Parts: sequence; structure tokens; C-alpha cells
Amino acid sequence: SKVSYRVAMSKYGQAQAIDLGFKDVKYIPHATDHKLFYPEDKSALREKWSKRLNYNLSDKFVVGTVNRMQGRKMFGELFKAFALFAKDKHDTVLLINADPYDPSRAIEPFRLAHELGISNKVVWSGMRFFKGLSEPELREIYNLFDCQMNTTCFTPETLVQVKDGVKFIDEIEEGDKVLTKTGKFHEVEAVHEFEKE
Repeated sequence: SKVSYRVAMSKYGQAQAIDLGFKDVKYIPHATDHKLFYPEDKSALREKWSKRLNYNLSDKFVVGTVNRMQGRKMFGELFKAFALFAKDKHDTVLLINADPYDPSRAIEPFRLAHELGISNKVVWSGMRFFKGLSEPELREIYNLFDCQMNTTCFTPETLVQVKDGVKFIDEIEEGDKVLTKTGKFHEVEAVHEFEKE
């Protein structure tokens, strides 16, 4: 096994995994163990990781993602969305904690980054699919991000909490107020749709 233990985001999910025969399934609310993952000094970490990655992160707006390069993680859409976001932003970088050589990858990430004109804005953490980062290293990676970008597993029926209740994600419009991870509602400024190729 490549993992020390499995994480369930809910007690229901934990029970399902155990029913399927998995052992060592930990229940961690929302899959975040606050003893392992907590805020750290961003500037010190950026200095440390700039040396490790041989790329200066100190003056960058870091968009990050942590995923395996499988098709269902939709890296093609992530690259397209980042290219659109970073189009006129010279200080923006996409930091990816994934293995660009993963045999299960659905895209050729270096070719796609080149085609989209973002090769100079994509930085890889050095993680390999057969050997991930330690938990402290992963905590540091998350702390490097100014924002996290995730394109995995959204369907049109994904529910989003809005000020007046819930909406399907494909019904979200500019001006809607959506609940964010800060626990506050923020107005949607733009909606971008990408067609899966």
C-alpha cells in the first residue's frame, strides 16, 4: 500500500469504506487534521521552497493545486482556467503538487502548458506518484498558496451554498453571493465555463 491510512471526510464515508473492507480509515472532519495542517509564516516558507524548487516564489501570487494527474482530476481544464486567469498577470504562478510523469496522466502537461503559453508560470513541487511528500512538507506546500485551484469531480449537480439557500454549480451567476472557506459570503465576479474535449 502507498498510504499509511485512509481519510474519510465524514463518519458516513468512514462507515462506507469499512463496509467495503478497508482498514485503518480515519475520520477527520472535512479531511483536515488541524494538528497537522495549520498556518505558517508564508515568507519564510517561500524563501525555503524557492531554493528547493529553484524558482523564486517570494514576489509571486501562487495559485496551487494538490492532486494526482488522473483524468478525473481534469488537469486540462485546470491549465485552461489558469491560463485565462493569469493572462495579464506577470506575477502569477501555478504551483502543482503532482507528478507530471505519472503513468495515469490523461494529458501531456508540458506540451499543454506550452500550447497555452504558461510554461514559464507552471512550477512542479517535485512530488512523484510512487512517493508523496511527508505531512510536514504537504503542510508547507498548502501554506505557499495564495489560493487553491481545484477542478476535480465537479458535476453540474454539485450544490453550492448561496446567501438564499443552495444552487447547482452550473446555475451560479455573476452577482450570486456564495459561501467561501472563510465562512463568509462573497459575490461571484465572473463565471467561466470550459467544454471538456
